[in-house]
Amino acid sequence: MNVAELARRVRVTPNELKTLLPEFGFDIGMRAVKVDDRTAWRIIENWPRLMREWEKKREAAKAAEAPEVPKEKKNVTLPAVLTVRDFAARLGLPINVVMSELMKNGILAAMNERIDFTTASIIAQDLNFIVSAEETKSSGEEVVSDELRERILKGDAATLKTRAPVVVVMGHVDHGKTKLLDAIRTTNVMGGEAGGITQHIGAYQTVKKDRPITFIDTPGHEAFTTMR
Repeated sequence: MNVAELARRVRVTPNELKTLLPEFGFDIGMRAVKVDDRTAWRIIENWPRLMREWEKKREAAKAAEAPEVPKEKKNVTLPAVLTVRDFAARLGLPINVVMSELMKNGILAAMNERIDFTTASIIAQDLNFIVSAEETKSSGEEVVSDELRERILKGDAATLKTRAPVVVVMGHVDHGKTKLLDAIRTTNVMGGEAGGITQHIGAYQTVKKDRPITFIDTPGHEAFTTMR
């Protein structure tokens, strides 16, 4: 029987057939054009069973390769913000396992993207960890180095340049953030967004009383939590 005809009967492509048959114990080379009729009918008759057995072996191999989530709860301390890579390191798990768990929760984050404590805490608990927040010093306790303080005090006010203030607009989805900013800058950015929902962070400047003001527009939808 022709290999192409055999492949058609078992509903796979010829290349898939040539790849699978050695897995099932049939010595058929990748360059084979025909298969002995008796062998071909054996393959056709036993194909459903062979496929079931092959699927079981493949699933078992995947399970063996996949790192196990801790069976017993472990303690982990997390900061207010950290990258996905650092998060995986703190959990002691491969980064692909952490990224997979993030995706299950609707969060698409690259390994160098930062996630907040709340997000990390939820994911860690799903992975059988007990989470506690890392203690941080309050802003009043932050120490400025003597060198930096000296440079600030010696700064000549005449040479300093005024920097535009930055206004970040945040809020729930579909509450008029972009529409408000469109009114300020006399544009229609909202009209170009799919479904009228902002999907990107946008930044622009406008001038008020001869001074520039920088505005940053953010998406409000839950799917863009990491972006915000």
